[in-house]
Amino acid sequence: MHQELNNDELYYRFKENHRSKILKQIILLFVMCIIGLFIRITALDKPEGLWNDEYMGWLISTEELWAPFFKKMIGNCHMPLYYLYLKAWTTIFGNTDLALRLSSVFTGILCIISTYFLGKEFKDKKTGIICALFATFSGFLIYFSQEVRLYNLIFIISAWGAIFFIKSIRNLNKFNFLFYIFFNFLLLITHTISFVYVFFNLLIFSILILKQHPKFKTKIFIAYTVLLTCFAPLIPFLINVLTRETLSQNWGIFNLSKIAFVFIDYFTPIQTNITNSAINLITYFRTSNLTESIIFILLPISIATYFIYKAIKNKDLTLNSMLICSLLYFISLIVAAALGKLVLSTKYTVEIYPILILVFATGITTNFNKLSKTLQFKVTCFFIF
Repeated sequence: MHQELNNDELYYRFKENHRSKILKQIILLFVMCIIGLFIRITALDKPEGLWNDEYMGWLISTEELWAPFFKKMIGNCHMPLYYLYLKAWTTIFGNTDLALRLSSVFTGILCIISTYFLGKEFKDKKTGIICALFATFSGFLIYFSQEVRLYNLIFIISAWGAIFFIKSIRNLNKFNFLFYIFFNFLLLITHTISFVYVFFNLLIFSILILKQHPKFKTKIFIAYTVLLTCFAPLIPFLINVLTRETLSQNWGIFNLSKIAFVFIDYFTPIQTNITNSAINLITYFRTSNLTESIIFILLPISIATYFIYKAIKNKDLTLNSMLICSLLYFISLIVAAALGKLVLSTKYTVEIYPILILVFATGITTNFNKLSKTLQFKVTCFFIF
């Protein structure tokens, strides 16, 4: 009886400790969302109003559903989901400049929450918190939280697609698999060039799944057929966008420095490649303050590279598979840019950003104990000497 009471007491303490940890994680995430909200609403109501691309988003979203809406959308170059989101938002909150930009603030906060769940799903709550912390202060995500543009929405969908990619690889069931397909479909109807990312994602997913579950081949075939059938009505629009000559293909010149600018945008506070980047890295650094470049660009990039390397070094099959998918997509965009078919702007690669954040955060948590000991040693030395 005494032993049973001890066991009950241990179980109770374990549950209380578990609840306490969950509560701490929720409070931390809530605080990050509040900080993220404060950053994103600062100077939100811009006196210059909407610029051209923002105005086009508003113009399409104000059209009456369904025929006028799609007729206006066809003249643009993006898929309909973001405009449907804007339509719903403006119906509820109005279509002033401030109300429109608040639609992006809202998706900006969802980016923070989504990255938390991505990190938590892949590894643990600590990784989730680091992912969310990164997203809170990401210069790229902050920038597009103050623009009436679709890139935060793409980020959210890509993050949840990655979550269900991980879930399906680790525990293949109907729920996980259907949601994985669903988020890939959402990507297809949000970002015009995301079909390339979805193609590589489905390909790598299929290879991994069929190695573990060879009998799942028929279900995969049926699911992919349904996905293609649902997307089929938008294929003529996609072909039209990809084959027509548009000014949007000519506002930037490709060079290898563009590749570096993408990662500068993702891992530093500096945004170099949103519209017109510098001609090349040499020109950029020549015209920049040396101290600021070291502190705000070279140092963050070096830290990010180190932790990404640490994460890759662990040889986790699921993580590296998502990285390979991201790399194949990025290479495809580089090739398209080199051929003059696309401008290699950071925003066009946003599908891979949640994965890069996850890899970075995983590199940190994998070496967390070692980092803590090093930091404690340095702090101790500082106070002693």
